[in-house]
Amino acid sequence: MFGFRIHARTDHVEDEALLRALGYIASEPVRDRTGVLRHDPTSAYQGWNLYVTQGGLQARLVDMDGRVLHVWRAGADAAATAAWKWWRTVHLFPNGDLLTQTDNGSLDRIDWDSNIIWRYPGETHHDFDLRDDGHIFVLTKSRRRVPGFEGKISEDFVVELDPGGRELRSVSIVKALLKGRQMEILAELKRHQREVKGIRKIDPLDVNSVEVLDGRHVSQLPAFKSGNLLIGLPLIGRVAVLDFEAERVVWSLKGSFRIQHDPTMLTNGNMLIFDNLGLAGERSRALEINPATGEEVWSHGGTESQAFYSKCCGRVARLANGNTLVVVSKDARAFEIDPAHSVVSEFRSADKFLGNAANLNDLLRLPVNELLLKKASR
Repeated sequence: MFGFRIHARTDHVEDEALLRALGYIASEPVRDRTGVLRHDPTSAYQGWNLYVTQGGLQARLVDMDGRVLHVWRAGADAAATAAWKWWRTVHLFPNGDLLTQTDNGSLDRIDWDSNIIWRYPGETHHDFDLRDDGHIFVLTKSRRRVPGFEGKISEDFVVELDPGGRELRSVSIVKALLKGRQMEILAELKRHQREVKGIRKIDPLDVNSVEVLDGRHVSQLPAFKSGNLLIGLPLIGRVAVLDFEAERVVWSLKGSFRIQHDPTMLTNGNMLIFDNLGLAGERSRALEINPATGEEVWSHGGTESQAFYSKCCGRVARLANGNTLVVVSKDARAFEIDPAHSVVSEFRSADKFLGNAANLNDLLRLPVNELLLKKASR
């Protein structure tokens, strides 16, 4: 979220207040029941879960019954700040290498034994995605004065890296909005900054997601051509498309979602979103919409007695068998529902952060990899 760095251990009281203000410290205590809470092998998508939490710089690969297959950890150079940094999301390569994004920190590729292969030292945050040719698109920030905004802000950029982690190009979201003549979006962002108080004025953009579009939906929406990037602007409830080559925003949608995370395109042409505040009260939902019209096609918000809520963060994915995987970050929980909305698998992390349940930043359901299974069995 905000472009801040945590340095000295003497700053922890101030750091904790900041993290609480931003919603990064869970309000829920660690639950009595953690680990795999439910698993219906006849209905759940069978594979592995790869997850990262706010509890430090590590990623765990576990099977559907919760058995730990492998753990990747940051090296000794990060040990001193591990409690105050965390991996926001990761990507597993077929050979066991892991791409790790430290929130407000570096993007690293590490091998199966957690040795660093390369490091991109920019101030990355929230999300990244890979193109088919291995090029990486990652969100970064830089604190500076931007015309039209109050004071210095954390200006968002999308940076392209080659497969070896070398920076090729950087595109400013503000400049891309100006070049795309997205004056309505800029006005909404400036108005939002005027209305908020304190630390939140620093980050009026808060771009929180990036996905490379593959072009399969270009007949539906010309802006969705191959290589363009789908991004999220949660504070003003918008998703947008960035033409990275032309360096301009070419499309946006303001829907019924609020403070949304993880917009992703589905094979059917619809868009799946973790809608943090789209329901009344403290309730979140998984939402599927038609991006051409904004029409709600499908949603899951639980029931009155089994609602779920994540004030910040959150992930959602449509699995290969048609089920939907929902990551409720603030509740340290992920669950999978079938098309009839029945929960067929459920997991809750036991990690703690400052005495509370550590946010479950991301959980990926991956197919079983026989090569990695042999590595894990050694």
